[in-house]
Amino acid sequence: DSYNEMRNSLAVDWINYFNKINLFPILIPHGIFDIHEYLDNLKLDGIIISGGNNVNPKLYSSNVELNSVYDTRDLGEFEIIKYCLNNKIPLLGVCRGMFIINIFFNGSLTHNVKKHVNVKHEILTNRFNGYFNNKQTVNSFHKHAIKKNDLALELECFAISQDEYVEGIFNLEKLIFGIQWHPEREPFDKGTVSFIKDIMQKKIK
Repeated sequence: DSYNEMRNSLAVDWINYFNKINLFPILIPHGIFDIHEYLDNLKLDGIIISGGNNVNPKLYSSNVELNSVYDTRDLGEFEIIKYCLNNKIPLLGVCRGMFIINIFFNGSLTHNVKKHVNVKHEILTNRFNGYFNNKQTVNSFHKHAIKKNDLALELECFAISQDEYVEGIFNLEKLIFGIQWHPEREPFDKGTVSFIKDIMQKKIK
């Protein structure tokens, strides 16, 4: 707390996960002056927006006060989403990443939900069942959530928790996907691995 320095950081879990599933990660720092030109030079197959701090509630017209907001990240990830849409680059949001995608498309969030932090729970899926069981247990590390009526109109839900929070989203035409659980953390799930790889290769139907 006494060391006042702004940082971009990523859990080492992600690097270990990419190594395990044979994907080559290129990390994107926030605060780049022209993120579109920067991304042009990387020649990426796809982009994952990871978990992390809170999204600023002002972006979805909420008066709730949240700590640990980072406006530079929020605005940078909005530009990353625009870049993916303009260049038909597959995009996957994980946890907070799913939130920012929903907010970008004018969705909203519900705050301080119960029993979703550091627990495992069951989700029900209605799509992509080549990757997921109809009922599947996933991890959970989020205190905010997307209710069905919070979901942006351009997005669809493919997974939902038993207490009816959205756990998976997609827009096939726009190559946009989101999952609420953390694939880089335990338990290791081969279905999610295949899902991520096929997203990056534009094989999801």
